[in-house]
Amino acid sequence: MKISSQEEYGLRCILQLARERTEPLSLAEIAGREGLSSAYVAKLMGQMRDAGLVEAVRGRSGGYTLARSPEEINVHEVLTAFSGQLFQGSFCDEHPGAGETCVHQGSLCNIKSLWGVLDGLIGTVLSRTSLADLLCFGRVEKVFEEPRRLLVAGSPPRSS
Repeated sequence: MKISSQEEYGLRCILQLARERTEPLSLAEIAGREGLSSAYVAKLMGQMRDAGLVEAVRGRSGGYTLARSPEEINVHEVLTAFSGQLFQGSFCDEHPGAGETCVHQGSLCNIKSLWGVLDGLIGTVLSRTSLADLLCFGRVEKVFEEPRRLLVAGSPPRSS
């Protein structure tokens, strides 16, 4: 999985809002705290506004606030505001192989099932991790306990 710069910076910007729960933050304040340009932060905030994650507050002391509490917004929502779902069902159609010998032909595709399983595991962890979890050191570790157990307990034996 590769996190884009938009996803990384978007997550960092929305965490600034989660830390500052009482007052709206201006684009300039968020940009200054993150070392980004105001124009880039405006683009990120616009995408998160369109996704229903943040709200714009007009006026002299306006800026941006979270649309819901940090406990109610999860990392999966933030990342998908920028890039959509990690694994698209049409992924295999975009990478056709050589005719009848391609593993993508027909309904049985081992590679497609691998991407689907990974998407499910990653999506579960990201969906269970709220902005509030990220703000509290150690809480994210609890989110990872179950997937770690699944990976360790469910690890298939390696063939040599």
